Amino acid sequence: MVSAWASRNDCCEAYIYYVSTNRLPFSLGTVLIGSTGFFVFKTEDIVRESRAAAITFLTPFLVGFFYSRNVNPVLQNSTLLFSFPFLLVFVFSYWDDGKTKLSKAAVNVLLGITLVSTVVGKQFYQTNHFGVFKELAEFIVEWNDEVKNDALLIGDFNFPFYIDYYIEKQGSTKLDLYRTTDENGLAELKTMVDTSTNEFLIYAWSTVNQVPEIEAVIKERFPVEVKRKSYFNSEVMMFRRGNPNWTIIPFRFEKNSTWNFDPAKIRIDTAGDNKYLMDIESPYGPTFSVDVDSLRDAGFSELTVFLNCSSIADSSEIQLVYEQENTDEKYSWESDPFGIQFNANSPSWGVFHYELKSVEGEAGTLKIFPWSPKGERLTITEMEVRLL
Repeated sequence: MVSAWASRNDCCEAYIYYVSTNRLPFSLGTVLIGSTGFFVFKTEDIVRESRAAAITFLTPFLVGFFYSRNVNPVLQNSTLLFSFPFLLVFVFSYWDDGKTKLSKAAVNVLLGITLVSTVVGKQFYQTNHFGVFKELAEFIVEWNDEVKNDALLIGDFNFPFYIDYYIEKQGSTKLDLYRTTDENGLAELKTMVDTSTNEFLIYAWSTVNQVPEIEAVIKERFPVEVKRKSYFNSEVMMFRRGNPNWTIIPFRFEKNSTWNFDPAKIRIDTAGDNKYLMDIESPYGPTFSVDVDSLRDAGFSELTVFLNCSSIADSSEIQLVYEQENTDEKYSWESDPFGIQFNANSPSWGVFHYELKSVEGEAGTLKIFPWSPKGERLTITEMEVRLL
């Protein structure tokens, strides 16, 4: 919702709907009770106080709105967190203690509407508000039994105790890896999928931030998704070996409309195979360049970049750059460090996953290339883009 308000004329309505728990009865009840106070208790002093409350709330709202429309989108729900109480003061500012019974009745009605809206309308007690563990454990054990224990079991959990507790209640299964998003998680995951002899892989996570490279690494050796169960902030899925379903655009050490590079940096090893050298003289690797509209027209919205290269130090600053720009100079730029996936103890291949970005105006051109900011040496033996 960061930038949505800046492009919608109903941003005020959207915010009011949000703070009223997205329930129409709560919104109507609040407006009705606030209006009742206006007609019953209205005095000139109260009117002045209500105006002050309205101005205090509207000022940061309007500043954020016009700044988002004309400069940079910043307006979101959290931006109005500190001014929100003044909205409540404005709505109920006309009420006073002149009619005690009426005031108590109004409070009880509002509490009743809030209770019903939260518990019944939002299904508070039927909704998972945190990532689950019990359900994941049940599927891990059940699916592993289905494939006769021929599954590599991978998880991502801050504290393995929780998932182990529920797994032990189902059986004696233990996960082969409990973390994939810590400092060495992706490198360890690569090693495990690279050396595994299992036909299947089961992956589960809960209450941790996930990066798309996790599934990309898994699909490098287990490309077929068998099934998946998703919960709030948690998920479990099963993959198996098989033929991948993606379109490959390989780098063949030849210049063409899609790949550009410095021909002077091609090396040939003793086996007669081509390699590409990045160093201080040429800090940019082979560049994949394509028209974004052509990808979208072909039905592609995601891509994975596969690289095979020489080992690098854990402290390396080499990174893969994703750059998407158009003729209106609207662009999206991001980079991912190699060090997260490549180290001395992990396989020499790595994968980076991206989704095509939505850019105002013409979609323009997409460029992807390795970059060595300090001119560190890197030898690339294989590189390809896989369209999904």
